Amino acid sequence: MSNTADLCHWGEQLFRGDLLEQKSKELMVAITPLSKELDPYGLGVQISERGGRTAVGHTGSTMGFNGELFLDASSGVCVAVQTNDFLGSHEAVALPLWDALAAAGY
Repeated sequence: MSNTADLCHWGEQLFRGDLLEQKSKELMVAITPLSKELDPYGLGVQISERGGRTAVGHTGSTMGFNGELFLDASSGVCVAVQTNDFLGSHEAVALPLWDALAAAGY
């Protein structure tokens, strides 16, 4: 159980911190051949375009909730969205946030 600030802190540590060795981080974000066509995926990590930049992270859901955490590992910009509606769209919130951050120069 986390809030969005905790999720971004986790993403920062996972992708930019020293939680993992560099080789493990590289493997985590290397797109696997089978996922390349449909949904670029590394080892447990989605690679997605957000606000005109490449971001790494993951979406997820459980009964009654869904959300996502994506981080631009080069700049540290992070967007985490949690919804309390299993059928709701976390992307309806997250994608405009990424676009607004890009427009503001972040």
